[in-house]
Amino acid sequence: FLGYEAGYGTNYGVDILGTAGQLAMRSSSAAGLWHLPRPMSGSPDEFGDWQKVELAEASTSLRLATMYRELMQAHTQGVDPSASGASGRTAFEMILGLYESHRAGGQRISLPLSHRDHPLERWRAEKNQ
Repeated sequence: FLGYEAGYGTNYGVDILGTAGQLAMRSSSAAGLWHLPRPMSGSPDEFGDWQKVELAEASTSLRLATMYRELMQAHTQGVDPSASGASGRTAFEMILGLYESHRAGGQRISLPLSHRDHPLERWRAEKNQ
């Protein structure tokens, strides 16, 4: 982390917050999957009552374990996970396409969109002219 103080990025990772606790995956010195059995507080680097979660191969039926495992495998193998940023961008483009089609009176539109601004913002501007 250029420009950051030493240790500043120790809490970097993915968090799943629930009503009964939290799961955290960290890439720092406390790398791995951790569980906190209460509302969020602190980080796995501080340990405290954070509990390390071992993900056995047999746990593939657990969706959350599968998500974490896939993210870690994709990172290790240098590939995109199935729910990558690129697939998210494509899904978002399709949603914006629906707005654009509606803005244009239900006309068929082509993807990727030729206008890169948000269709609802353009629609609002057109209505205010």
